[in-house]
Amino acid sequence: LIKGGGGALTREKIVAQSSESMIVVADDRKQVEILGEFDLPVEVLPFEWKRTRDRISLLCPGSVSLRVDSEPFVTDNGCYILDCNFGPSISDPISLEQDLLSIAGVVEVGLFVGICDAVVLASNGGVLTLINQSGRLNQ
Repeated sequence: LIKGGGGALTREKIVAQSSESMIVVADDRKQVEILGEFDLPVEVLPFEWKRTRDRISLLCPGSVSLRVDSEPFVTDNGCYILDCNFGPSISDPISLEQDLLSIAGVVEVGLFVGICDAVVLASNGGVLTLINQSGRLNQ
């Protein structure tokens, strides 16, 4: 699961890890067949963010770009978001998350691996609920 496009990914992950379960509600257009079809948000410190970006670029086969809207997009923690194109797929999200978090300046990664227990997808045609069979809801 990739989350954090809105700039609260560190806080979302803290809450998710502190909760008994995590249920995500999303528009069905966000569902993809392969992890990595959307850019992966990576929260980085503003200090020397370009050096952090360059280190991430060594791992990322696609573009790594600062999210801007006339000025750099600032997260709830006062950090920047780098949108990283790891597509067409992310085959080993656990290793990728560890590799990114080992880079000085990276605060958090928008990969929510093993945290999400259910996803509720809404569309004009109705609602689809996907349950993670190994998640905390089944314990």
